[in-house]
Amino acid sequence: MNDGRDVLVICSKTHPNFDPDDSRKYDIAVLKLAIEVTGVPFVKLNNNTSVPTAGSTVTVIGMGDTTSNGQDASQLRKLNYSSISDSACKAYWGNEINTGVSVCAQNTRSAGACFGVS
Repeated sequence: MNDGRDVLVICSKTHPNFDPDDSRKYDIAVLKLAIEVTGVPFVKLNNNTSVPTAGSTVTVIGMGDTTSNGQDASQLRKLNYSSISDSACKAYWGNEINTGVSVCAQNTRSAGACFGVS
């Protein structure tokens, strides 16, 4: 994702209900950059609960931990995952996940964009 540009973030707003101790809910933020960035497509938020279907590719972008007890990433990371069904997600996470507001995905490599980032 790094095209050689570093852009200063001058303001960030997290969702008002975000709890860092429970990062599986409301884990989203809006960033205000110091300069206008062009040539980068906007991220379209999904409001269709039937998408994605199990097995389809989803892209995770984030700067969270890169391991379960690691440090935050220093650069924005991006990785493609395969979405899994709500039932498979619930079987793994139990009541810790709300599949009504979360997308569950997995990858077959030991790599991640960010551990625990929704």
